Amino acid sequence: MTGGQIRELDSAGFEIANHTWNHPNLRQLSEPQIEQELSRLNDFL
Repeated sequence: MTGGQIRELDSAGFEIANHTWNHPNLRQLSEPQIEQELSRLNDFL
């Protein structure tokens, strides 16, 4: 999705939430890797 599409959904009342950038199996990642996944999408949003 583009930033514009996300803004349109947000304006239409959809809830926008972070559930990682690449959808990895979080059980297989270290805490710093999990934080990086979440931060990357937070920066985009």
